[in-house]
Amino acid sequence: MSWSRVRYTGYSFLAIDVEPAWPGRRTTLTVRTLRNDGAEIDRFTLRRTAGVHRSRHASVLGADPGDV
Repeated sequence: MSWSRVRYTGYSFLAIDVEPAWPGRRTTLTVRTLRNDGAEIDRFTLRRTAGVHRSRHASVLGADPGDV
């Protein structure tokens, strides 16, 4: 891609690690990009409070939208 400043043209895959939590506690989802030799290329982590979703008016404790 001509607009990209950084390129990796070798083989890589994503490793996704999830740390679930009880409602009200901190949960995380970490995504790592690994080369074929296992070296980490990049990572990011999403953190949130489990069981809490935000509406326009307030935070509500309970199931997330879309949970069955």
